[in-house]
Amino acid sequence: IEFFWYDCQTCFVIQPALARWLDTQQGKVTFRRVPAVVGTHMLYFARAFYTAEALGLLDQVHAPLYEALHRHGRALAREDELAAFFAEHGVERNRFLSVFRGSAVAAGVRNAQTLARSYELAGAPTFIVAGKYRVDPTMAANASALLQTVASLVEREQR
Repeated sequence: IEFFWYDCQTCFVIQPALARWLDTQQGKVTFRRVPAVVGTHMLYFARAFYTAEALGLLDQVHAPLYEALHRHGRALAREDELAAFFAEHGVERNRFLSVFRGSAVAAGVRNAQTLARSYELAGAPTFIVAGKYRVDPTMAANASALLQTVASLVEREQR
């Protein structure tokens, strides 16, 4: 499990290397993204994630959302700004708002909060390997070392 937050610079930085590593793990690893919700400030972008998932657009908007925030400095902290972003990906404003404010998205966020508590998350990014190892930036010198630790634990579990 990758616990992430779209507004997290470290999460953004590791995405390309994580994607390359995941390409080498196809058929070997079950990978799941979950928004890290360890504070109320993280709820908004967790809702954005579950909205994209509910609309069947997660693969199309995951990386562009990171890019918009971190590479382009785009303001997306208000519903109308996020609705405009989703409109660029073919989602009509009212449809976006209906899903974003809906019960399915709220349930996804609650589940993410429950998972965050169960794994005693302090923040993002955090990786859970095999349900028993927790790896976060406090355990590694940099993003590359963080992913190397995750890869090593995955290899250990595959033996």
